Amino acid sequence: MSRKPLDPSLVILPGGKVTRWGGRCPETTCEQHYAVAIAHHATKRQQMVAAATAEGEARKAYVAAIAEHGPCSSSANTARMRWDAARVLTLAGAAKLEAASLRVMRAADAWAAEVASQLYSREPVAPAPPEPLARTWAEYMDGDAL
Repeated sequence: MSRKPLDPSLVILPGGKVTRWGGRCPETTCEQHYAVAIAHHATKRQQMVAAATAEGEARKAYVAAIAEHGPCSSSANTARMRWDAARVLTLAGAAKLEAASLRVMRAADAWAAEVASQLYSREPVAPAPPEPLARTWAEYMDGDAL
């Protein structure tokens, strides 16, 4: 199973935002996974919006069928079944969107762990030696340095 490559117009900002108008392309594997997860989440969000819109239209059709033919009519029954089917698609879309959200969180955590390991694996920098005091304690007590 081959994955399609990430859209080169999709670039990732160091702050963790994906945008089409600025930033930089993913450089590491974790950044690549994060960018793909963000794109996947956006796709699932669009699908969820479409499913919720379809469910709203099916609900309106059901209410209209009841208003026109009554609750026991075949038209109302058909509209109710369509609404139920649309509701199932909405719930499935919500589950997929939640899974995509978790994927984004895992990718962000992996990216943060990678950056932290790079930061903390560097050679420690020796602290600069302290500056000498203007006067030593003995000079201060003797009053010679005044």
